[in-house]
Amino acid sequence: MAKQLSDFVLDKRILERNLKKGLLTKKDFESHVCGLPDRAEQAASVRVGPVAEEGDANE
Repeated sequence: MAKQLSDFVLDKRILERNLKKGLLTKKDFESHVCGLPDRAEQAASVRVGPVAEEGDANE
């Protein structure tokens, strides 16, 4: 049976800390990531242009 991991343990902002503390193993994390569904079809493309510099005439 797969181990249920909490959102807190998997939070990417503190992932490295949780790995160092032993709250999560690299194997458990990789297993979780591999089990995530592919949501590429639901993604939206965003076009980003150059950012105007301060003082540009095109502002």
